[in-house]
Amino acid sequence: MILKYRYLLILFFISFQWSFSAQKNSDYSLNLLYDDIKSENFYRIISENSFIIDSIISKHSNENYIDLVYILYIINTKEYQFSNALEYAKLFLSYFEKENLKYGQYYLNGLKYCAETASIIDSNELVIKYSTLGIDFIESNNFLDKSELIFFLELNANSKFYLGKYNEAIMSYRKLLFAYDEYSYQDIMVVSKCRFNLATSYFYLGIFDKAEKLFNEIIDINNQYIDDLTRLICKFYIYKCLVLTNKHDEALDYYFNLKPEIDKTPDFKSNFQWDFCTVNLINYCGLGELCLKSNNPDSVLLAKNYLNKALHLGRKLEKKIENKYFSQQTNEVIYQTISLVHYWMNNIELSQKYAELSHNNAVKTICFIAENKQREADSVFLELLRDINKTFHSKAQLGIDENLILKRQLVPFNIMALMNYINIRDSEDASPANDKMVNFAFENWINFNGNLKINNYLSEEKINEIKNLKAQKNKIIEGALTPSMIKMVSSLNDSIAILESMLLNELNSFEIKISFENIQRLLNKGEVYVDLIEVKNFDFKRPKIQDGHFYQVFILKGEMDTSLYYFSIPSVDSKSLDFKNQNDLKYLYNELWEPIAEKIGDAKTVYISLGGIYNNFNLNTLYNPETEKYLLEEKDIRIVNCARDFALSKESEKKNYISNTASLFGFPDFDGNNTVSTDSSNLIVSQRDFNTFWLDSITRGGMEARPLPETKTEIENISSTFKSNNWQVSFYLEENASETNFKNQENPRVLHVATHGYFLEDVPIENQDQNRLLGVDKEVFSQDPMLRSGLLFSGANKTLNGEIPLAENGLLSAAEASLLDLRETELVVLSACETGRGEIKNSEGVYGLRKAFADAGAQNIIMSLWKVDDKVTQEFMTRFYEIWLNERTTIREAFNRTQLEIKAKYPQPYYWGAFILVGE
Repeated sequence: MILKYRYLLILFFISFQWSFSAQKNSDYSLNLLYDDIKSENFYRIISENSFIIDSIISKHSNENYIDLVYILYIINTKEYQFSNALEYAKLFLSYFEKENLKYGQYYLNGLKYCAETASIIDSNELVIKYSTLGIDFIESNNFLDKSELIFFLELNANSKFYLGKYNEAIMSYRKLLFAYDEYSYQDIMVVSKCRFNLATSYFYLGIFDKAEKLFNEIIDINNQYIDDLTRLICKFYIYKCLVLTNKHDEALDYYFNLKPEIDKTPDFKSNFQWDFCTVNLINYCGLGELCLKSNNPDSVLLAKNYLNKALHLGRKLEKKIENKYFSQQTNEVIYQTISLVHYWMNNIELSQKYAELSHNNAVKTICFIAENKQREADSVFLELLRDINKTFHSKAQLGIDENLILKRQLVPFNIMALMNYINIRDSEDASPANDKMVNFAFENWINFNGNLKINNYLSEEKINEIKNLKAQKNKIIEGALTPSMIKMVSSLNDSIAILESMLLNELNSFEIKISFENIQRLLNKGEVYVDLIEVKNFDFKRPKIQDGHFYQVFILKGEMDTSLYYFSIPSVDSKSLDFKNQNDLKYLYNELWEPIAEKIGDAKTVYISLGGIYNNFNLNTLYNPETEKYLLEEKDIRIVNCARDFALSKESEKKNYISNTASLFGFPDFDGNNTVSTDSSNLIVSQRDFNTFWLDSITRGGMEARPLPETKTEIENISSTFKSNNWQVSFYLEENASETNFKNQENPRVLHVATHGYFLEDVPIENQDQNRLLGVDKEVFSQDPMLRSGLLFSGANKTLNGEIPLAENGLLSAAEASLLDLRETELVVLSACETGRGEIKNSEGVYGLRKAFADAGAQNIIMSLWKVDDKVTQEFMTRFYEIWLNERTTIREAFNRTQLEIKAKYPQPYYWGAFILVGE
């Protein structure tokens, strides 16, 4: 009973309070509100804010009171009542969000009020929401006043930066820089701040090379526009980049130059002193490690000196940790480094203690290994790799360039580290790695190796948009790179990165995960799948990559064998090897193939994904000293780009090609004078500007482009074979064998080109005054392996002589070839020199013509690994097409039979072993 009366009493007081409140506010009305606005009685307006919104504005149509809402927004803004102002900004926007009113400046103003006010109260998520809507609206409606686009882009990028969403911030800052450039934005200080935040975002994502380059550019380009403190902070970040990329000697020199500036800059000391100490701790630890590994007799003493310096800094930093001065992340970095210092000083017990405090599984792993605690090491190591996976996928929403940088950082840890770890666990003094760890290693690899081809998944409009941007860039870099052109290339790079970021995010839904069980199910009796992975030696004590490497081999068999076989093969020094010499081919067989052959056994068909040195020679040419046969005579070797491509190809139905069309290119008029000669006596070689390149008069090689008479015979013979089989043939000879005509090809079933090919592993150092190579600016050329590989077409010699043509320059680089549309092309034949070579990038394949034509969509590619004989190549190609077309064989069977026939006529591997087939 008492409880009942108490309940009624509470209700009474609540209702009395509500009545009082309502009575109080009922004295305030719309008329009083207008009076207060006129008399500028802002205090009462603000005190009645809730009542105004709930009982006045919400009860009337926004259409009638939109001006009043705007006035109230302004009043609250001027009186610094920004939370109230944001509510009025939302009310203003809500009216214009209606579909029939979602147009023009009023809607845009509403977005601006909301974004700007949210920014003032640090509501960054709301800023991103409204600024994104503003950016989309301006871009879709093509507003002329682009200052508003810059306004929204600045808010958007900065909010992402402040929230630590650095991968998203990078794309927004690149878009902002593009807008600054496009609309000639003049505020240099604002632009510098944008570049600084972009560089910092790269730094926090761990893309240190790009960060270092940008910080250097800020110092160089904006030297007169940035203050001394900002300049010093940029230099400090450069120092950090050097340390964190293990360039410890270079970092030490940079430190000695930097320290005097720091000592005379009080603001830096007060803000960055302990951050500077932390970086020095890491650098001293790294220097100590380097000295311990040095052959210098004084290195041990030097190592002790550096490690003691690190220990001294570590003690100072520990005291700051105890005072809760640093963030948890910084604490962990300090503890991790102190743990490594103790490790190098052989204080394993202390190393383990600090490893636990660091929560760093990499450091904990090495301590467990040192203590011979294998089970604990296994557990934390697998946890480390899973964490790295998650971190990578949360960051990998950038352009393809940055995406690949992050991927390359992940592969060493996630693949190389794991495979090195398996090797450690399989050593004599450790228990073997368990199946779970081996399976984890292989499945990580096959899901990171290779990239999805965007052409297969995106709309025609999106594919063309990105191709057009890349084509513009390729054209610009073939011209004279003036400062304005360099600026334009930079803008195009930003635009390409932004678009690629959007496309990669869209492709996430298409990402296909495969397991080794998927591959095993696709293998028939007598078939095996082999994955060869070049693995650099990995130091668990840092952890970081070391010099040297080995090959990790994984083998899967058909015939109901569910085992995953794995083992390691030591690397060989390939510099002195001739891949065409039989003695060297015997050596390669014994060292690099025999261990694999033992596991393969009697299986005849070998699907194989190559890595490292295996990409540089033709497996078919390896010579078995016991059987005295080449591998071509013993196995059916089928090269695949990666496990994913193998699985998708096996699972897909065989493609039926509706039209039999062939486009054939050969015998280009390299001089571009329409007087090309077929007389072999005209093939006298002369030295040109690039004096390291010569043309052997009997080969399709070198850079001194002379006519290749046999290519004309080759095209004529092949054309005849195609026509006799009722194919529609287009052939291009002499001046018609042009880069323009080649680029205009769209999805012929067969695309064949017989000409000079080139691949430059290194940029020649001769003629330092020469600022162009192969028609491209030398610096740009040296940085991109897709420019260092290509094919020569008519008019190429003009470019080699230094001319800059208005149209195509006669040199088709791999970068240009990748933009062709060959999604319906069954076969591309590159009947030229070294077309199968390129820069080998672990997990991404061979960067050159091979990657270019695969990216363009070609199903099968025939290409060469070395300089090829002109006459024998003509015979090879003529015979290949005769077998394939006349006898209705598969491409693979025709290719293998051709190799055997040419081998019977010309036994040396030089003649018959240069070409490989990748695909079918």
